[in-house]
Amino acid sequence: LKMAGHANDCMKTLAQGLSEIGDVELLFPTNANMLFARLPNTMIEGLRSAGFAFYDWPAEERSIIRLITAFNTDKADTEAFVAEARRLSNQ
Repeated sequence: LKMAGHANDCMKTLAQGLSEIGDVELLFPTNANMLFARLPNTMIEGLRSAGFAFYDWPAEERSIIRLITAFNTDKADTEAFVAEARRLSNQ
């Protein structure tokens, strides 16, 4: 349970941070270690260019991405993801 708690805490960091970015739409409540969000394609491209990997369902202007955290997710990586999304949102 300790490992699952870590994954869920990392997801809370992602969900809270992303929910504060106007360009990001969280699609469902985040109760575990998985999040679905709709982002501008330019932000998705920027996040990938910064080295982040995730699954997406492409659409014309705003696509859906799925983020998953695990027992070995580094909390600093979740914070870096949010920081990069914020930076890309301000461009």
